[in-house]
Amino acid sequence: MENTKTVVLEVRFRVRDPAALAEYQAAARRTLSSVGAEPILRGAVVHAWWSEEETRPGRLLVRFESRESLETWFESPAYQALSELRERAMDAVFEMIEVAV
Repeated sequence: MENTKTVVLEVRFRVRDPAALAEYQAAARRTLSSVGAEPILRGAVVHAWWSEEETRPGRLLVRFESRESLETWFESPAYQALSELRERAMDAVFEMIEVAV
């Protein structure tokens, strides 16, 4: 049975190379349309009250129709081709969040 619950990809990042980040963001955004994903928030943490992990101030949230659509996008040749650019652009953590609301 296919899991059709909406999921959100949260990307927490610290910029390594601003020029590479701009290039990566533009290229990654173009790959999202193949699965109907929609960026819903981009911003930066301005204050953290408590955290045990190293801070990555950048935030990006992207809505996907299902877990399968997120996995299809992430594993796609088009997105995987950006891995070297992504590594040069930022230090990042990618997390899938199942929407409960």
